[in-house]
Amino acid sequence: MFYDLALTPEAQKIGAANNSFKIPSNVNAATPEAAPHLADITLIDYDFALYRSLEERTRLLERWGADIGSLEP
Repeated sequence: MFYDLALTPEAQKIGAANNSFKIPSNVNAATPEAAPHLADITLIDYDFALYRSLEERTRLLERWGADIGSLEP
């Protein structure tokens, strides 16, 4: 019941009234003026096939351990 309430346009405009300028998840809720414009945000081109592979995960963890993990006191 809480989720049903929280996802209504009425509930989502409470955030904007309290200076939380997030983009609402309900398409019928008004987007606050100060909310970011999604068209202006540059996203990375994430390669899901590459980064979920065991080989790439292993490579990245080994590099992290060598480059960053070695910096621990």
